[in-house]
Amino acid sequence: MNYKTLVMKILIINQHSMNHGDEAAGKALIRTLYDRGFQDIAVSYNMNDFDASCLFKYKNVKQILPTKKKARGLDKITKLYLKCPCFITRFLTLMYLQRRREVKMIKEANIVISAPGGVNMGLYRDYGYVWRLKEVLYQGKSLVIYSPSIGPFTTNDFFRKIAKEILTRSTFVSLRDTQSYRYAEDLSAHYIQSIDTAYLETPRMDLPLELLNLLPKEYVVLVPNELYSWHIDYFHYDKRSIDCFYSSLIDKFTSNGLTVVLLPQLFYQPNMEDEDYFNRLKAENEKVIVIPTYYDSDIQQAIIKRAQFVVGARYHTIVFSINNETPFVCLSYEHKMKNMLEILSLDSYSIDISYAFENHKIVIDKIWEMYLDRVSVLNVLYDGKKKAKLLARKTFDFLIKKLRSM
Repeated sequence: MNYKTLVMKILIINQHSMNHGDEAAGKALIRTLYDRGFQDIAVSYNMNDFDASCLFKYKNVKQILPTKKKARGLDKITKLYLKCPCFITRFLTLMYLQRRREVKMIKEANIVISAPGGVNMGLYRDYGYVWRLKEVLYQGKSLVIYSPSIGPFTTNDFFRKIAKEILTRSTFVSLRDTQSYRYAEDLSAHYIQSIDTAYLETPRMDLPLELLNLLPKEYVVLVPNELYSWHIDYFHYDKRSIDCFYSSLIDKFTSNGLTVVLLPQLFYQPNMEDEDYFNRLKAENEKVIVIPTYYDSDIQQAIIKRAQFVVGARYHTIVFSINNETPFVCLSYEHKMKNMLEILSLDSYSIDISYAFENHKIVIDKIWEMYLDRVSVLNVLYDGKKKAKLLARKTFDFLIKKLRSM
């Protein structure tokens, strides 16, 4: 269907990069907006250091590049402004080139959409992310918060108050999981119940010849997560125990004659290079294939579509599995994972990752049983995918209706 091109400058902010999962959600939103007639789109990335290889391009969508290096003291000054907004703290904040550029790009837009993503407004307390949302409201622009996860907001401090202000003053808010719904209700914010934005599309991508030659006809995809290197809730976990769990899980499949494909999601991030971590887990095992990280989210979905089974300790690994109707087991480390599966009536295919780290053999045996029984879940998986796509499309249609009325 052809849609009339609309004259409206849309700025997408807080687009996550260096992560093939958030890349998929961002691509789905941008491509669907563009195909519906909103073709004057600019994208600004939530990255500290500029890396052109992390950008994804579509037709004539404009890429707004961050400064090449994060300025010293930027986070502290930004936090000070958010905590005590006044002329002096704003002046100090705008001494930084990055913040001045952000003010300018917001000023030039008609509508600002905050891209789908994780709990930056919540657990991660991402001050730069929240600054941009506040600046949109400061300038009196229409703000759309499109289907992230939020929370938790466990303390009644300035961050909770700012989150409430942003959520209650936004023109449009959609959220992607049931726990986020509850956090929004606790803040008296109006929102639309949604699902992950990657469900807006199922990319049809042929694998490049080199991957066709590399991958066997049958394989299992495993996506570990080096949680102890980046997630606040797992800093205290024993690294060796976590690595041992993943290694034992790999051995369970390969010792039974199966090829395991490790699919990196994070890339070009200091101390969080999935490809490096996966190569350490692979060791000398010839039945393990590590896919290079430069293959994008569209190709990752094509790899998952061809797989017999997926074990994922990453949120979007599970989204990709459902989107391509590939049987899976989810190793859940945050509410966004389990809650998404609850919405789709697929929560029986989720295992708490903390339990897995403490009970290696029990969980690995359970995963193996789920692999053996994978064919029995296909009908349930189809229903879950159908529900996810209907919910994603319904949310997007609400957004389009709102945009066309402005």
